[in-house]
Amino acid sequence: MDSVGVNLIKTAALGRPFQLGMLYDCRKDELIAGIRLWNKEQLEQNSCSRPQINTDFTVTASDSITDKSNLLNIEGRLNLSVLGELVQVSGAAKYLKDTKTSFIQQRLTLHYHSTSEFKELTVNQLSSENIPDHDQDIGTHIVTGILYGADACFVFDRQVSSDEDKSIVKGEVNVALDKLLGVISVDANADLNMNDNEKNSSKKLNTCTFYSDFQLPSNPTTFKDAMKVFADLPKLLKEN
Repeated sequence: MDSVGVNLIKTAALGRPFQLGMLYDCRKDELIAGIRLWNKEQLEQNSCSRPQINTDFTVTASDSITDKSNLLNIEGRLNLSVLGELVQVSGAAKYLKDTKTSFIQQRLTLHYHSTSEFKELTVNQLSSENIPDHDQDIGTHIVTGILYGADACFVFDRQVSSDEDKSIVKGEVNVALDKLLGVISVDANADLNMNDNEKNSSKKLNTCTFYSDFQLPSNPTTFKDAMKVFADLPKLLKEN
């Protein structure tokens, strides 16, 4: 985003409806609704796009706010605004609010991040007469570039009973972790076949919570369901 003054900033969308030409107030981390500096035709004539295709996968056993924020590329002031609930998040960003409820809970998270296209305004070719003066105090930045993509988070939880051997539990969780790491291959295909040990360990991760920036007919609730969805993610993203 270009500033009405000078500086350029980057910020995560977190489900907020960013569009080129909108005004943004970085002091409040909010979009300014109802104000457009240029009409639709002007924006279309003075914008360009290019493919920016990239896919990343991360598996983590951490449940810390810092690691979650890093996973979703939430930085600086925006992070504080999210934590203080000044910014209402949606889609995959709701993962930030999902925290473990007890010390006996084991958790693994599989994060999927994909980008497809970067679109930007050629601001120097647009009329500057509509840009508000500083004394009007209407926003601080203009949205001049948007990187389109999507995130998805699969959160697997297991409740550990007091009579279970912690070393055995840790070993079983590590087996499930290794399986998650193993399904991620260079060509982004998932190997859904599991041996008996993997099946036993994955079944004990008995709940799956899914957060994403796109809609599914039904969300996965088990490890096996999640792996099937994971394998279909490239196709699902194209459809959405």
